[in-house]
Amino acid sequence: MRLYFGSFATLIGLFLVAITYLNIIEPWGWIASSILLVAGFGSLLAASYGVCMLRSVLGR
Repeated sequence: MRLYFGSFATLIGLFLVAITYLNIIEPWGWIASSILLVAGFGSLLAASYGVCMLRSVLGR
């Protein structure tokens, strides 16, 4: 599930980067794309390690 979410979020983030760069959407696209890319890469890393990284961050 993390792998699917990470792949999907990364692809959508890259798509938003492209259409924001081409000035098709407003500059808020940079913020949305950066959030999606960070979440996507984090999820891909979590899927590759097989653990939830938020557990260590939250202390649980």
